[in-house]
Amino acid sequence: MSIYGPLLTVLLGLFLSCDALKRVCYYGSWTSHLTPEDIDPSLCTHLMFAFSTLDANGTEIIPFESYEPALYLRFTNLKSQNAKLKTMLSLGGWTMGSKLFIELVSSESNMREFASNAITYLRTYNFDGLDIDWEYPAARGSGPEDKANFITLLKIVHNAFVHEAHKEDKPRLLLTAAVGTSEFRVTESYDVHGLSRYLDFINLMMYDFHGQWEDTVNVHSALYSDNDFSIDRFVKYWISEGAPKKKLVIGVPFYGHTFTLADKQQASMGDNSTAGGSMPYYQICQTLTRNDTIHVRLDRERVPYFVYDDQWVGYDDAQSIMEKAQYIRDNGLAGAMVWALDLDDTTGACGDGKFPLMHALKKGLIEGYQVVG
Repeated sequence: MSIYGPLLTVLLGLFLSCDALKRVCYYGSWTSHLTPEDIDPSLCTHLMFAFSTLDANGTEIIPFESYEPALYLRFTNLKSQNAKLKTMLSLGGWTMGSKLFIELVSSESNMREFASNAITYLRTYNFDGLDIDWEYPAARGSGPEDKANFITLLKIVHNAFVHEAHKEDKPRLLLTAAVGTSEFRVTESYDVHGLSRYLDFINLMMYDFHGQWEDTVNVHSALYSDNDFSIDRFVKYWISEGAPKKKLVIGVPFYGHTFTLADKQQASMGDNSTAGGSMPYYQICQTLTRNDTIHVRLDRERVPYFVYDDQWVGYDDAQSIMEKAQYIRDNGLAGAMVWALDLDDTTGACGDGKFPLMHALKKGLIEGYQVVG
């Protein structure tokens, strides 16, 4: 018996498993420089339209802005160029907060009405599923009972999606959620077993570990760290809490956090800062060309930062993103999620082609990346 048959089977299986890794891309409808038609539909496996909101009763999905429904069909029409692409509608976000979600989960009748209405809304605009971004259950005005109520909501929506698919002989609508990742956030807001049972995959927001709300500079999306927040730390924590690896999608930021140094002669990790903000990658890549910019790559955290004048900026570049992709492959995780597609260099202004970060992520997830050092 030839050894080549089994070997080819193994190699094919490895190829298919890598190719199946999810590339979940959020698209902000408010962006003025990226239309749905500007998106390369081969870059992502799942496209998330962010964000929709709820009516005052919490039972109807409605657009944040009146112009958004006109974008829905242009967005979902990208599937005509990539039959494997899934387009989903994301509900919530930081701006929406908890108030309307509290109304939604205040009774099971509300939740059932919402599920029915959601199916109609999603099918009307040819979406393939719903992503729920409640930031956060049992927080920001939401009571402790909403940790359990959130799982009840997911159960009711999931079951409604299953029932509708069987009744109408259609592919089942997908159900996902974007969630905070720290031990504190999980303890306060999430029943990990419940999330894992009813969600098709879980988008872990693996960024904003640090930011301008602090008075010392630090990177916000470290892959590893000895005694601080990191992707590796939180992945291990979620798995220890019972989350299946194949449902964990790792968030990757296409933006950096900026800090104004208290003393520009002190520009190392942990030095004092007085203010800050955020910077999209399409601005970062242009700033990196300044002659007075100092570039540093952190060996442990596996991310870069740069300094110019009194500004300190931690961010992700193509190399750090490919290293994160390799981490996802090595640990058998479901894939990567990006916030957000429109923050990439969408026009190729920096000379690396259009969507350089997204291309790096795709290459890293499919082909892998050999980490050096």
